[in-house]
Amino acid sequence: MSETPVERPGGELSFDTVPSWHRTSGTWFRDRPALRIDLAGITRADGAGLALMIEWLRLGQAAGCKVELANMPEQVARVVRVNGLAEALGLPPLTR
Repeated sequence: MSETPVERPGGELSFDTVPSWHRTSGTWFRDRPALRIDLAGITRADGAGLALMIEWLRLGQAAGCKVELANMPEQVARVVRVNGLAEALGLPPLTR
């Protein structure tokens, strides 16, 4: 059994950088049964970055590739939770 491939984007996922990341990531999902996207190198994300993460999940699903978003930095996780998408993006619910 082979190890799940990993992609490691870095820097910002923002309105300014998302178009480039979208082009770069277009081939990540081809011919792969699974892919882990390690977000540890992401320093900041805004709504456009959140939309890109959702697009990655959609592209993976369309290609038959199970996508896991891993090591989401806390700032990015806050954006996800504020938008009510924690479950969809694989984050555990907040505990109080």
